Amino acid sequence: IPFLIVGWVVPLFVLYPISTALRLSVEHTFPETQADRKFDLGSLSEFSNAIYCGELYPQNGSAKELLVWIARMLFIHLPMRLFVLVGDTPVHDHHHRYPLYKDWPNYAFARLNAVSTSAQDEPAYREVWGYFQALDHTLLSLSKSKGW
Repeated sequence: IPFLIVGWVVPLFVLYPISTALRLSVEHTFPETQADRKFDLGSLSEFSNAIYCGELYPQNGSAKELLVWIARMLFIHLPMRLFVLVGDTPVHDHHHRYPLYKDWPNYAFARLNAVSTSAQDEPAYREVWGYFQALDHTLLSLSKSKGW
């Protein structure tokens, strides 16, 4: 029974819903008004971002800054990537532009290719670095939205 609780019940009914709620809270941004809310691919792509885990390597290079960077990469960004922003979630914006794209294991490469070959009249691709910056971005867009 303890194995069943620890190995099945806790992950399924506690950890998975938490992970899903954290992931869903950063996948999309919100339009400012209902009038801006359209359902064509171009408009939908404006309301999602790529969310990458990580941060810049310290430029100063002091031992303290390097240790802090390593700790943040290992204990913040890596768990977020492994347990919250799973699979192709970091390039979720590419899914909104090409929803029928079948080669989902290679979404990251497809997105890179699309960024380099996108036309001038297409909405620009946006990237947010770090889960908490993505959450700030989403909540800021929600706070600016009107008419919901």
